[in-house]
Amino acid sequence: MNKRTFRMISAVFVVSCIHAQDADKLTITSPERDGVAANCSIKVQGRAVLKPGEHLWIFAARSNFADLGLVWLQGAVTPAPVSHEYSMPITLGIADDVGFDFRVSVAIVDDATHNKLQNKLVDMMTTNRHLPVPFPPTVSAPRHRTVKKVSHEGC
Repeated sequence: MNKRTFRMISAVFVVSCIHAQDADKLTITSPERDGVAANCSIKVQGRAVLKPGEHLWIFAARSNFADLGLVWLQGAVTPAPVSHEYSMPITLGIADDVGFDFRVSVAIVDDATHNKLQNKLVDMMTTNRHLPVPFPPTVSAPRHRTVKKVSHEGC
């Protein structure tokens, strides 16, 4: 094996390791796969390894809004310190949304983005005007699941 081939193989290996670490940094374990049937409220669970100054946020949007880059803020969630597991119930739309697909997203954001999202969520809650917002910038690749809303029971 010549030096050039060895360098190329080494570079591919390093990039693969970095992507593997990024994939392990944030996961969704529930909903366990795309296409799961959902009521108006579901529990989003997974694992997130956060560095200082990073925050985990959950978002949801009907797929036609998500395709436009718009989401509804569900909130920030703090993973457990040792296991790094997180769990948070979220709401999927309104009664008229039954039958639609929803994209559930989890993302890691920095302090500045977290503060903006937190302020926006408080504003929405205090004015009772829950509007979609653009998907925020993230520090690593977000994770997504698509679920099918089949009922509005329990809301």
